[in-house]
Amino acid sequence: AAHGEAHWAEGLNYEVGALSELYAALARATRNASWLTAAALFDRRCFTGPLALAATLHGTGGGGGGGGEEVVPALDEPQSEAEAAVADSAFEGMHANAQLAYVLGAAELYLATGEVRARDAAVGFWRQLQRAYA
Repeated sequence: AAHGEAHWAEGLNYEVGALSELYAALARATRNASWLTAAALFDRRCFTGPLALAATLHGTGGGGGGGGEEVVPALDEPQSEAEAAVADSAFEGMHANAQLAYVLGAAELYLATGEVRARDAAVGFWRQLQRAYA
């Protein structure tokens, strides 16, 4: 806390394991939302943010919340060029084995909270994998 948010963000450039996933799972298991605060500290938004944006470009975002009807992500349709370009930007400069931990954290956060941005980050990652390895 003495060094501030910038110092904390710099720490996320190093291995953090699956701490976001762990804390979100603890929140679900214990029904104690204070663990979600800890989970959020390990969300690397410079990675999950572009993935979530890519998913919204595909039309998966904006579900949940006020309307009562959640948009179901379409995982089997081809990725558009715009969607692929935004998702590609998330991977620039990322250490390969860190990516999965951040995505699993986002997926667990979605399960714990229903947060659409977290779901969209996981969907964006999956669609990028489909494009790259299909």
